[in-house]
Amino acid sequence: VKRNRQEYLGGLRPFGFLPNPDDCHKLIVDPVSSQYVRKIFELAAGGKTTAQIAKMLNVEHIPTPSAYLIETGAVKADTRSWKSGTDLWNAQKVRNILLNEKYKGTFVAQKTIQTAPCSKRVIKNEPNRIVTVENAHASIVTQEEFDAAQIVLRKSAQRIKPQTLHYPLKGKVICGGCGRNMSWDKRYDTYRCKNTASDNDSLCAHERTLTENLLNTVRDVFWSQYELFRNAVEEVRNREKQFVREKTALEQLLIAIDEDKYRLSARKVKAYEDYAEGKMSRENFTACKAEFEEEYQRIEESIQETKSALDGLMKQGKTRCEVMDRAMELVDQQGLPNLSGTMLEEFVESVVVYSDDRMEIVWRFADEIAALIS
Repeated sequence: VKRNRQEYLGGLRPFGFLPNPDDCHKLIVDPVSSQYVRKIFELAAGGKTTAQIAKMLNVEHIPTPSAYLIETGAVKADTRSWKSGTDLWNAQKVRNILLNEKYKGTFVAQKTIQTAPCSKRVIKNEPNRIVTVENAHASIVTQEEFDAAQIVLRKSAQRIKPQTLHYPLKGKVICGGCGRNMSWDKRYDTYRCKNTASDNDSLCAHERTLTENLLNTVRDVFWSQYELFRNAVEEVRNREKQFVREKTALEQLLIAIDEDKYRLSARKVKAYEDYAEGKMSRENFTACKAEFEEEYQRIEESIQETKSALDGLMKQGKTRCEVMDRAMELVDQQGLPNLSGTMLEEFVESVVVYSDDRMEIVWRFADEIAALIS
């Protein structure tokens, strides 16, 4: 209800705002911290990067949002992990402010939703379910100033060079003879088991194995495994969406039943008042009372049944495949599959080498994938 009325939903107010003294669910501009916010947007519009802005703010001893809350007494330092004296600005804190639409007066709610109970992972909400209201409260910057800052942010992101990952199979190449990690020789870009140097009769692979051969082998079978994984991820996401829908429906049903219970209590009080004032006979009051008790019992049973169904749904949500959370995020970040070091780290558990032409790839999430697509 508060969300539909564009009321503040609780928690700490965004840096630069204060609660309205006449209505704690509304925001008003803080005359002090709003100047810090304006300064950040002005510096960004002037072409400064988030790192440069953070450095300038620290030089000028401008307090961070958490430090400002402590200094103004909005929170107590001893109840928080914040340290006012050592808390400094960084690029991420500046970026968070520049991306916050509240500074241009826009109310935004439910951009993300929780995927399952007790899970830290959230998913993006459907666009038609995101609540966005322009000019919902006082603004600190104009739409033009906000848009100018976004342009600078995008240009800054384009200047970031992609990380080059060398040695992508580090710690993943295992000797099939002795089970030890094979060592990588940087000079020849090959792998070899150290055990062969001291024991010529061992079952270990004696020849050197080129890194390129290992990567080509992984590459040849990676696509089919990745396709299986994508199908499993899609299944998990469908289950998450179904869970959210069912949970919302049960919660709405519980609210409706509580409203029926409230209306029944009001009718019961009204009947008693009519009886006390002589507007209702004793017989009619006794009949109404019995009817109310019967309806009250029915409502209580409905409440218990709904709560029981909701508890069962929550327990079911906890059994979701949590181990795949990180890899699911990786699929969202990477887009098209590739053999970067990050992808290898997430999908390949190990590469067991028996000889130069005989290898075994152990994939991560194999059991989870089999369980989900079976």
